Amino acid sequence: MSERRKANPENLKVGLFSAYAMDGVNGGVQENIYETRSFLESLGHEVYVFSPQNGPPEESKRLIHFGTAKPHEHDGSIAYTHTWPPVMPKTIRNLIKSHNLDIANYHEPEVSLPTLELILAAPWLNVVTFHVHNEPKKRYLLYKLITPIFGRKIDARVVISEAVSEAANRYFPGKYYVIPNGVDTQKFNPLNEKVAEFADDKVNIIFVGRLEERKGVQHLLRAYAHIPKKHGNTRLIVVGDGQMAGDLKAQATYSGLQNVHFEGKVSDEDLPKYYATAHIFASLATHGESQGVVNLEAMASGLPIIAGDNPGYRTTVTPETGYLLDPKNTQEVAQALKTLIDDRNLRNTMGEAGRKNAKNYDWSQIGGKVLDLFLETLEEKGRL
Repeated sequence: MSERRKANPENLKVGLFSAYAMDGVNGGVQENIYETRSFLESLGHEVYVFSPQNGPPEESKRLIHFGTAKPHEHDGSIAYTHTWPPVMPKTIRNLIKSHNLDIANYHEPEVSLPTLELILAAPWLNVVTFHVHNEPKKRYLLYKLITPIFGRKIDARVVISEAVSEAANRYFPGKYYVIPNGVDTQKFNPLNEKVAEFADDKVNIIFVGRLEERKGVQHLLRAYAHIPKKHGNTRLIVVGDGQMAGDLKAQATYSGLQNVHFEGKVSDEDLPKYYATAHIFASLATHGESQGVVNLEAMASGLPIIAGDNPGYRTTVTPETGYLLDPKNTQEVAQALKTLIDDRNLRNTMGEAGRKNAKNYDWSQIGGKVLDLFLETLEEKGRL
């Protein structure tokens, strides 16, 4: 085999691979990939994004489809990933032949057999990024069995938080670089336009996320029910959709809650307006969070945080920026809400600290760390 060409550090050819569909789907993995592409392209690098196809292609996203996606349920969430168990040698050969990459970054490769096949066959350097720390035990045991086979082809390993690192090391022991998901601190900031309907003298509490059991909106509604009538100048805004939407609306009605608004899924353009309209952000996820991008978005928007005390949220929420609480202790959550409702100065102090903290996660910072890792890996392997 002929020796691989050297990479040009000023013009890298990078492949970003998602195990999840990116057509019509938005999540932490998808945003990470888009923001990384944007950052690298702004510096003159060539970036190609690959994902399984789910529905009609969206030309504006500039995706290269690699297999097809099917829905899979895990822990109450639906993810669109490559079908199992696929064997795609022809597709992989064609992909390698048509893209002369220097380095590839595979996000969540452990949920996609086609991605593992590609890692084995790829002539370029391979970086893998793990986002999730609560994979089913049976699946992780499978990964542990096949790690000796494809592990030799992995040149660098990334996790988005220490919470993920602990889980990944149980099954994929080795050196990990912690590069978290980021946030666009220009897009999310306190000076954004507000949602006119809610821009009045009420104190707005907001939740943003999928409406599923582990996200804890049912606990937030119970805590909100404990807010005394003297705190009646408040409003709870729930942004997002999901399988529990009907049950949560029924819970709010049955409990006689006033000023609770279910907004459903809102556009990417409108989401920053909702944060800017709020005064308190609450996300009482019980488990399954690797980091908590919504907390970063809220902090970037200058909001104090009331968050579920879980391993992922502990990586971003501090005593200076908010509260980490047991989601099921509704009295404790209600007390934190009342404290912030009554104390504007505390809200402002925590919000300012959160805004400062969020800037450490700005995509310009995170993208720089990704590029540094790519260059370091290429240099270590003699590819620069």
